[in-house]
Amino acid sequence: MRVKVIVCTLCIFALLGCMTPYQQRKKQGIGQSVGGYTDTALGEKTFRINVSGSSGTHMERVRDIGIVRAAEITLSSGYDYFRILDSWEFSQVRAATGRVPPYYRSIIIRLTTDPDDIDAQWIIDTIGTKVGYKPGVE
Repeated sequence: MRVKVIVCTLCIFALLGCMTPYQQRKKQGIGQSVGGYTDTALGEKTFRINVSGSSGTHMERVRDIGIVRAAEITLSSGYDYFRILDSWEFSQVRAATGRVPPYYRSIIIRLTTDPDDIDAQWIIDTIGTKVGYKPGVE
């Protein structure tokens, strides 16, 4: 019984190590990268956010990281709300290995003052803790 508990604990830590943290995407070695987000200003109030998950990161987490980054950009730009103008996602299929494939998501947002749009602070308060968001840490 004790061996099963130890094995299960080690498996959980191994899986957690594969999850993409809430971080800016970084290159690591030649041709290798760790998952995370990048963003680009497309205009004064329009941004593209790209999120790539490392192998073992599920699509839900990639989606959450993208929406939290959108909220973070919104608040740091002095706005309270944002609207998703476009969104797409895909994964690389690796059926032969049986591993969770790396996922990729891209969203384009526009910052707004319209309370009918997505409330950035609500996103930070509800989803931010789920992805490990820490204010002021890039």
